[in-house]
Amino acid sequence: HIEACKYANIVFCNTFYSAGITPKVPEHTPEKLSSLMEQCWQTEPSVRPDFCDISIALQEIVTEYTPLREESYASHG
Repeated sequence: HIEACKYANIVFCNTFYSAGITPKVPEHTPEKLSSLMEQCWQTEPSVRPDFCDISIALQEIVTEYTPLREESYASHG
């Protein structure tokens, strides 16, 4: 039963993806993260970032936003 649900979810998601319908990026998502998400959703596989590029981009995003988050906590604490 669980396997059937997983397959149905994949088919459902693939139907939207094939039609070019992707999730909406939340309004306050950092620009670099939303850009990366949109790159990953490209319909043409050759223009999507590979796993290594995604990993590097995520590390850069985390590095850039971690000090901002710590400053925010410090100012509210």
